[in-house]
Amino acid sequence: MSPGSVPSDVPSTPTTEPSTAPSPSPVPPLAEPPRWTSLTPNPIVTKPFSGIGNQFIFAIVAYGNGFVAVGEDFQFDGSTDGPVTGAIWSSPDAIAWSRIDPVSADLTDVMIEHVATDGRRLVAIGTARPPGALLNDPTRIVWVSDDGRTWRRITSPPPFERDISGIAGGPAGFVAWTGAGDTSSFYRSDDGTTWERVSDGGQPDGIVNAVAPYRGGFIAVGAHIPPRAPGASLTAGGPDDSKAAAWWSNDGRTWAPGKPDDGAGLYGLFVGSDGIIALGGSGCGGCVGPAILWHSDDGRSWRLIGPDVGTMPTYGSDGARIVRYDQHAGGLVSTSPDGIRWDLVPGHLDADATYGFVVGPSGLLILESLPRSGARDQVDGGVLFVAAH
Repeated sequence: MSPGSVPSDVPSTPTTEPSTAPSPSPVPPLAEPPRWTSLTPNPIVTKPFSGIGNQFIFAIVAYGNGFVAVGEDFQFDGSTDGPVTGAIWSSPDAIAWSRIDPVSADLTDVMIEHVATDGRRLVAIGTARPPGALLNDPTRIVWVSDDGRTWRRITSPPPFERDISGIAGGPAGFVAWTGAGDTSSFYRSDDGTTWERVSDGGQPDGIVNAVAPYRGGFIAVGAHIPPRAPGASLTAGGPDDSKAAAWWSNDGRTWAPGKPDDGAGLYGLFVGSDGIIALGGSGCGGCVGPAILWHSDDGRSWRLIGPDVGTMPTYGSDGARIVRYDQHAGGLVSTSPDGIRWDLVPGHLDADATYGFVVGPSGLLILESLPRSGARDQVDGGVLFVAAH
């Protein structure tokens, strides 16, 4: 985890040893959601995601009966970086979309990279992008919303020490984490307005790659990174030599190490009503072959399952249902409550899920990226909603 002192206005890291962390309260599994029996793709939505320049969707979260997406509107004049404006889009039903007024939400000269919800409040995290700067401004910014349509920028700077890798929300609040480089840190907030750096779970060499709410608390997976020469990449000089790492927390404040089997680092985390799967494998995230599947019943102990199917499917989850989209095997969609037992949904999809998808209460929202012609109109964002019944 990240070395150095904790900011003076942040409570000190708990000194309790991980072995004495409080035992989790017994929480019964969620009821399995109704099975899906059909898929109905809707027309792709490009407005209001399109415009002159580049419109990128960086993250989407299901909220209510619809979704909220965040990203940036990046103008480019062909020779220099133009203005960057943070973008937030919302939909009450996954069909009709609108873009939030950037002035009212104070989105000038920023990009928004992450968004999460605890079921009520939405929290987004972004980075300052002043004119002429390209991903090198250290200023981190937080926005909150209670309805997805009206957003408030938090004026007090959060105590994030570097780029935030992600954010997760649940009954215990919100957890953000860093995972780039050779160290990681956890941060927690009740409502997104005030943040504190919290326990690292006693794994100082651990890199956090994914966090998810689970049964009232949180779970996390990542990798132990062995010492390497300064500046060396994770895969430099040979195969990935990282080791699987896991964490769990009842409240997001105090983290304890999980117990995974021996294996390479973990980078994906998908939660069902009765179990969890994680993805592991090469440092490039399964880009040259099937991922390695891991399974856990409780987020504490993990067992190695073995290679994923050879077509390298894409996964998503909503906390009750894990969804597998097997694009390279005919666009097949399967669902599971635990990542072990799978039900094939009749029908298939013909969609490009390269950028992933989000599971909502009534279907899947697939992220699209649409190349455009012309020097000033390069890439438009877009989404495709697939209703499931």
